[in-house]
Amino acid sequence: MKPLNDDNKNALQALTTEADAAKRELESIMRGIADARRIFARNPSDESRRKMEEQEKEGSAANDRFNKIVESMATLLELTEEELEATDATETSGDDPPRYHREQLTADQVAPTGEDVGVLLARSFDRLLRLIPKSTLSEYQASELDAPWLKGTNGLISIVKGVAPESEYPQKHRFAQCVGESRAWLMNAPGYDMFAGASLIPQIARLAERLDVLLEIPGAKKRVRSLWQGSSRDVDSTMFELLVAAGCAAKGRSVEFLEPSGEKTPDLRCHDPYPLVIECKRKRVLTEYELIEERAMRELFGKLDARAREAGMWGTFSLHLSVESRAAPVDEIITCLLQMRFASDSNGRAIYSWGTATYTESDRLVNIGCQTRMYSPMMLNAVFDWNSDLAEWDGLVCRVGNYEESVVDMAEEPVGLLWTNSSEQAIKKRSWGPMSTLREAIEQIPPGEFGIPYVAYQEGARSAIADMRTFNFAEWLKESSHPANIRVPFARIFRLYPRPLEHGAPDFIESSMNFIPDYGDNILPGLFPSTVIVH
Repeated sequence: MKPLNDDNKNALQALTTEADAAKRELESIMRGIADARRIFARNPSDESRRKMEEQEKEGSAANDRFNKIVESMATLLELTEEELEATDATETSGDDPPRYHREQLTADQVAPTGEDVGVLLARSFDRLLRLIPKSTLSEYQASELDAPWLKGTNGLISIVKGVAPESEYPQKHRFAQCVGESRAWLMNAPGYDMFAGASLIPQIARLAERLDVLLEIPGAKKRVRSLWQGSSRDVDSTMFELLVAAGCAAKGRSVEFLEPSGEKTPDLRCHDPYPLVIECKRKRVLTEYELIEERAMRELFGKLDARAREAGMWGTFSLHLSVESRAAPVDEIITCLLQMRFASDSNGRAIYSWGTATYTESDRLVNIGCQTRMYSPMMLNAVFDWNSDLAEWDGLVCRVGNYEESVVDMAEEPVGLLWTNSSEQAIKKRSWGPMSTLREAIEQIPPGEFGIPYVAYQEGARSAIADMRTFNFAEWLKESSHPANIRVPFARIFRLYPRPLEHGAPDFIESSMNFIPDYGDNILPGLFPSTVIVH
């Protein structure tokens, strides 16, 4: 971009004024297009079609005028191809700068935004508690808090996609878990579940902080009450809906919650810049395939752990499977892993028909190097070489002998299994994208409406799988379509990266991507929130 002299600055100011006027004109016309399309969808006739096509023609001309002004601004500024591409990428990705690869979404790559989540939670949590009936809070307080390795697993913890299944699928009501873990974090309670808290605490903190603006939205109070009155299974999706609504209101949009009816009913109606609807969908963290795979690896580790302890064998087994877990010869694998103790090279890789394996021996007592929570990321990294911020493995299953201690500086009798599955079927089934979730969101848009899908999914897979998911989804979008009687000016996809770091503190990265069809524009996405949980 060239330096601007006074004449250039005046010309740019004039073009900016023209662009603002053209943008207001386009927004006004879009409201008419939305009305005309709804009328045609509900009462198709030659007359309603003619009026709709006239409005669309007028909108296309207004859009062309706006784009020509933008082109004139780019010419005046003498923007390079690289600068233009960077601008387009930002508009398309949602993130600034764009981040598509998993390795770009780590604590050292993404600077913290806003204030510390603990400070935010401490300041706002009581506002949320005041909305919850005292009887419900008493019931929540009576339920015990336990870390996942104390929930009948005898100290075993299994992590897959960054979550512990016991934390993600609690036996108590999900909102009771939200309240309990928030309290535990604020009180530094020994029973705090850092794997649940990494996801729940940032969401609860933001929800509580935005209650003032949220409760002004028509229909929001009933939706908030459904967090504790409704199904435990719906809590995560309901929180996402509430956070999207609050984010829209914070951006100055006029929105309201819609009551479900017998027909297609999206979550929100937005009244500006022109009438449209918003449908929110959040995908469950683990698929049935991933849960079955995790259970298989947990069962394998249970047998391996028992025999390793009998033999006084401490350390970490690393397993690269080339067959699906259901086809893995468990007893043979365990025998081969245990025999690695006698290998001449203790860190050497052994190759088998079902994959490869290594064994890293450790002492019976491993010095962690500091005092930390049991199974904290700091401990898991020191003892089992597990990176909680950017996992290199599909999962970890492990156990230490002193698991009943809440704070430790030594790991006693550690046995761990790092595992990865590179079979074609496993990769295919674990690299699913949010295609079906986005399709379901679009299906909720009523005929004749403009609709914006807000879709979220939690990412915790290793980089190769996470990147495959992102780029497969981008390719799928190029070939996708939707019914002709609706319009989707843009879709926003949220990739959520909650994970505990260091001594168990919750850390939450929220990365959004915009997908804009050929008939869409690059103005509308900027009027809606690109993040809803973190600033």
